[in-house]
Amino acid sequence: TQLLVLDIIDLPAIGNEETLELWVTSKTDKQARSLGEIPLNMASFSRQLSNAEWRLIKDSDSLLITVEEAGGSPIGEPMGELVSQGVCIRLSGWQEQA
Repeated sequence: TQLLVLDIIDLPAIGNEETLELWVTSKTDKQARSLGEIPLNMASFSRQLSNAEWRLIKDSDSLLITVEEAGGSPIGEPMGELVSQGVCIRLSGWQEQA
Protein backbone atom coordinates (compact mmCIF):
# COMPACT_ATOMS: atom_id res chain seq x y z
CA THR A 1 0.00 0.00 0.00
CA GLN A 2 1.36 3.34 -1.02
CA LEU A 3 -0.51 5.72 1.23
CA LEU A 4 0.35 9.32 2.00
CA VAL A 5 -0.86 10.46 5.42
CA LEU A 6 -0.58 14.02 6.69
CA ASP A 7 -1.54 15.11 10.18
CA ILE A 8 -2.05 18.87 10.23
CA ILE A 9 -0.96 20.52 13.46
CA ASP A 10 -1.30 24.21 12.63
CA LEU A 11 -2.33 25.71 9.29
CA PRO A 12 -1.36 29.26 8.43
CA ALA A 13 -4.17 31.71 7.69
CA ILE A 14 -4.58 32.05 3.94
CA GLY A 15 -6.89 34.10 1.73
CA ASN A 16 -9.99 32.86 -0.08
CA GLU A 17 -8.14 32.89 -3.40
CA GLU A 18 -5.23 30.81 -2.08
CA THR A 19 -4.52 27.15 -1.42
CA LEU A 20 -1.82 25.08 0.26
CA GLU A 21 0.16 22.82 -2.06
CA LEU A 22 2.35 19.87 -1.09
CA TRP A 23 5.66 19.33 -2.91
CA VAL A 24 8.35 16.67 -2.86
CA THR A 25 11.98 17.64 -3.55
CA SER A 26 14.13 15.05 -5.32
CA LYS A 27 17.52 14.01 -3.91
CA THR A 28 18.68 13.29 -7.44
CA ASP A 29 17.92 16.50 -9.33
CA LYS A 30 16.78 18.84 -6.48
CA GLN A 31 13.58 19.64 -8.42
CA ALA A 32 10.27 20.12 -6.60
CA ARG A 33 7.25 18.26 -7.93
CA SER A 34 3.66 18.73 -6.80
CA LEU A 35 1.75 16.11 -4.85
CA GLY A 36 -1.39 18.25 -5.01
CA GLU A 37 -3.36 20.59 -2.85
CA ILE A 38 -3.91 20.07 0.87
CA PRO A 39 -7.56 20.17 1.99
CA LEU A 40 -8.03 23.10 4.34
CA ASN A 41 -10.91 21.68 6.35
CA MET A 42 -9.22 18.53 7.70
CA ALA A 43 -6.90 17.92 10.66
CA SER A 44 -5.66 14.74 9.00
CA PHE A 45 -5.99 13.34 5.53
CA SER A 46 -4.69 10.45 3.50
CA ARG A 47 -4.72 9.43 -0.13
CA GLN A 48 -3.36 6.67 -2.29
CA LEU A 49 -0.23 7.49 -4.24
CA SER A 50 0.31 6.54 -7.85
CA ASN A 51 3.40 4.50 -8.67
CA ALA A 52 5.05 7.65 -10.08
CA GLU A 53 4.30 9.63 -6.89
CA TRP A 54 5.61 6.75 -4.76
CA ARG A 55 8.88 6.75 -6.75
CA LEU A 56 9.16 10.52 -6.17
CA ILE A 57 8.77 10.05 -2.43
CA LYS A 58 11.29 7.20 -2.35
CA ASP A 59 13.80 9.53 -4.07
CA SER A 60 12.87 12.54 -1.95
CA ASP A 61 15.00 14.87 0.09
CA SER A 62 12.15 16.78 1.73
CA LEU A 63 8.49 17.70 1.64
CA LEU A 64 7.42 21.32 1.27
CA ILE A 65 4.14 23.17 1.74
CA THR A 66 3.62 26.47 -0.04
CA VAL A 67 0.80 28.97 -0.30
CA GLU A 68 -0.27 29.13 -3.94
CA GLU A 69 -3.09 30.74 -5.87
CA ALA A 70 -6.38 28.81 -5.91
CA GLY A 71 -6.01 25.69 -8.03
CA GLY A 72 -2.29 25.30 -7.30
CA SER A 73 0.84 26.65 -8.92
CA PRO A 74 0.17 27.34 -12.62
CA ILE A 75 3.75 26.61 -13.67
CA GLY A 76 4.26 23.27 -11.91
CA GLU A 77 6.83 24.51 -9.43
CA PRO A 78 6.56 26.34 -6.10
CA MET A 79 5.91 30.05 -6.55
CA GLY A 80 4.29 31.06 -3.29
CA GLU A 81 5.42 31.51 0.27
CA LEU A 82 7.08 28.46 1.85
CA VAL A 83 5.19 27.70 5.09
CA SER A 84 6.61 24.29 6.00
CA GLN A 85 9.55 22.09 5.08
CA GLY A 86 10.69 18.82 6.54
CA VAL A 87 12.67 15.69 5.91
CA CYS A 88 10.69 12.99 4.16
CA ILE A 89 10.94 9.66 5.94
CA ARG A 90 9.74 6.24 4.97
CA LEU A 91 8.40 3.96 7.68
CA SER A 92 8.83 0.35 6.67
CA GLY A 93 7.48 -2.56 8.62
CA TRP A 94 6.68 -0.52 11.72
CA GLN A 95 3.45 -2.46 12.31
CA GLU A 96 5.36 -5.73 12.82
CA GLN A 97 7.61 -4.14 15.45
CA ALA A 98 4.89 -2.30 17.39
